[in-house]
Amino acid sequence: MSQPDHSRFAGDGPFDPETPWILVYVSAALEPWSQEDLLALLTLARKRNASRGITGMLLYDHGGFMQALEGPRAAVQDLAAAIRRDPRHRSMIVMLDAPRAERSFPAWSMGFRDVAEAPAPEGLSRLFADVNERDAFAAHPDRVHRLLRHYAETPRGPAPAPLA
Repeated sequence: MSQPDHSRFAGDGPFDPETPWILVYVSAALEPWSQEDLLALLTLARKRNASRGITGMLLYDHGGFMQALEGPRAAVQDLAAAIRRDPRHRSMIVMLDAPRAERSFPAWSMGFRDVAEAPAPEGLSRLFADVNERDAFAAHPDRVHRLLRHYAETPRGPAPAPLA
């Protein structure tokens, strides 16, 4: 079986196992999470991720999650498998699973943004609610990455510009 071409993510040439790996998924909570639930999740995730060499970003929107996990491939994929088994959510869809030239969130064991705190860019609310939009994002992994970076880089405050 041939390896998929991830050159636009990790540069030219064959995949090096030391190259950082990124996995991005979306899922739906069985019930909306309170701020206390989210804080407890983040506290535990940050501690565990730091010990595994995993960094990333978590977005939460009215019961929907989008999370980027990055780090050593085995650690990222093991964590994604554990998340998939978590009974507190359903409909986990992996949107991006590929090597990266470098980490996008190197300083964060788990960055977080509750997108209810700020107006969402065009398309985000549909992303969590509409499987068709998820498919559209999955078909364009660069858009998934831009969305996460948008929330990582946009200060809380005025409405962000729509994603093109």
